[in-house]
Amino acid sequence: AHAASGDPRAPERALGVLRRMDRAAAEGNGDAAPDGAAFNAVIAACARGGVRGCAKRAEGVLAFMTEAYAAGNDGARPSVVSFNNVIVAWSKTREEGSAERAEWVLRRMVAWGLE
Repeated sequence: AHAASGDPRAPERALGVLRRMDRAAAEGNGDAAPDGAAFNAVIAACARGGVRGCAKRAEGVLAFMTEAYAAGNDGARPSVVSFNNVIVAWSKTREEGSAERAEWVLRRMVAWGLE
């Protein structure tokens, strides 16, 4: 709900929900573990955010997603959607180095075997 709200605070709120889900899973509630859809919703909220720092935040959520997957959360495997939303976030920012960051994310996507 936060991710699609259009509220400028939505990305941070959605990230807070994601972190609470991850914490609950770590405390033994495996059903609370965030899956790809949850991670992608937060990344998309960041991509839509359009405020300074949103692209970096989207990339950070992707890193969180890959760490969760590496730690055994099979549902958190990044997809083309995950990487593309981060690329979209970088394409919407006018921050210095954004094109290079978008290219780096694209290379990571290819390294994951996604195209």
